[in-house]
Amino acid sequence: MRAKLRPDANAKNVRGLIPLERAPGLFDALDVDAWLLTDFRAQNPIAANVVLPRGHTTRRYFVIVPRTNVAKTKLLLHRIEADNFTNIVGEKRFYASRAEQDEGLKWLLAGVQRVAMEYSPKGALPYVSRVDAGTVDRVRALGIDVVSSEMLVQRLLSRLTPAGIASHRRAAAALHDIQEAAFSRIRRDVRARRKLTEWTLSKWMAAGLSARGMVFDAEPIVAINGNAGRPHYSPDATHDAPIGVGDLVLLDLWAKEKTPGAIYADITWVGFVGDRVPARYARAFATIAAARDAVVDHLRLKARPTGAELDGVCRGVIRQAGEGAAFIHRTGHSIDTDVHGSGVHIDGFETHDSRVVEPGSLFSVEPGLYYDDFGVRTEIDVLMTAGGPEVTTGTPQREIVPLFAERSEQKRASRKDAARA
Repeated sequence: MRAKLRPDANAKNVRGLIPLERAPGLFDALDVDAWLLTDFRAQNPIAANVVLPRGHTTRRYFVIVPRTNVAKTKLLLHRIEADNFTNIVGEKRFYASRAEQDEGLKWLLAGVQRVAMEYSPKGALPYVSRVDAGTVDRVRALGIDVVSSEMLVQRLLSRLTPAGIASHRRAAAALHDIQEAAFSRIRRDVRARRKLTEWTLSKWMAAGLSARGMVFDAEPIVAINGNAGRPHYSPDATHDAPIGVGDLVLLDLWAKEKTPGAIYADITWVGFVGDRVPARYARAFATIAAARDAVVDHLRLKARPTGAELDGVCRGVIRQAGEGAAFIHRTGHSIDTDVHGSGVHIDGFETHDSRVVEPGSLFSVEPGLYYDDFGVRTEIDVLMTAGGPEVTTGTPQREIVPLFAERSEQKRASRKDAARA
């Protein structure tokens, strides 16, 4: 979640770098003296998201947040861009030449032995590895140990507030409304023999989300059969397929409210255009559903697991079923104001996320199996609370929905009536 401006009694829009509600626990259990944030021409979006300089910056800046008092921020800034940082409370020093910058770094880091930066050893966590190696070398040359800021990033930018959680729940409800409506449209149009394609349905779903006040960075994925076997397939004018009887249909949709600080929700459901799901599809979905549920169960039993550990739990279930080669992506991703957020990802496969799942973390759990002729994926969102994990996106899908099965339609209608009551 983006750091927010705090009003100051003496000047409009003057703020401390770390919002007061974010300061408690920021450095807990971390063996580090300070957090050093630096950016040059938007190479480090994490620093830009925390510091929020005004206007256009073209020179490197350095900002240090000490562990002992996060309000005692110090800034090293280029003279020509001093006005870009006048809204930030802190002790400031200015440089113009590289020699002055070197002296300024010594001032900035005086008394610091170990500093956190947007660095990841061997690039293990590329989402955090944002500072160039040369800058890390300069800091180390001053006799300072550099460690990863990964947990600081998670706690500052992805630890959800009650307001953020409430917005996420509303987004999740809107997504489910659209998902249900999309399945209903498939039923109607296919039965009426009206032409319906992946791209047409995707645009229709996007319009429905927009009508509910939702925003998103891309239109929903609608993928049938072999297209569903390509995890990031997205229909458009050049990649589109008609939807008809006998097709497997995968819907992946994500959105958030338009208001500042709103949190995304992200779900995936799978349906079959017929009254009986083929056994091969059903077996594949049963495997990923079991793997998904194993992650939530592990969260209930194990305090503070890492993202990599949870990915291993999910992947272990799928390997045991003999389908490990068909699961070709991480288990899940952080969710905050971005659909792929700044917190812990459920990943020990594509990367190694050693961050622990702490209360306030929100993430997807979305295993999938992908083949040449079809693919299946199930996706839920999980919020870690002080009392344990909570699935925030409703009852997880247990089996592929047979869209022409009368019993299925009646059951879903009854569930919607009960929800309205």
